[in-house]
Amino acid sequence: MSANAIAISGRDLSMSANAIAMSGRDLSMSANAIAMSGRDLSMSANAIAMSGRDLSMSANTIAMSGRDLSMSANAIAMSGRDLSMSANAIAMSGRDLSMSADTLAMSGRDLSISANTIAMSGRDLSMSANTIAMSGRDLSMSADTLAMSGRDLSMSADKIIF
Repeated sequence: MSANAIAISGRDLSMSANAIAMSGRDLSMSANAIAMSGRDLSMSANAIAMSGRDLSMSANTIAMSGRDLSMSANAIAMSGRDLSMSANAIAMSGRDLSMSADTLAMSGRDLSISANTIAMSGRDLSMSANTIAMSGRDLSMSADTLAMSGRDLSMSADKIIF
């Protein structure tokens, strides 16, 4: 490792400033951005785009492909299922959300959100401020930190532990 660069054989991590390129998986991260091949995580500031599923999150926004979660402030729009929530209101297609203050309980999947938190069953997204925890894969992100299960990436500022 020189400055902020790591090369690991078989996996090949290449990191400069805040960038990682991982072979076979291909992580590319600059500032607050990660692009992971096969899955494609692209994160800038408070944004994540994950391929195949496509999570796109800025400030308080998540857009998930195939399912399409779009959340700003207190709003969620989920494709295929269609959650539409503004302030403290939810209209969900075909499913049945129960929401109090900033909380959602979604049957079959179970979304629970308070302030900036989402917990989704089966997949389990738990997000506060800048944190996402996704079950099965388990992404846990705060500011500049990701923890991904099965692979387990733990990243802070200029640090990666694999």
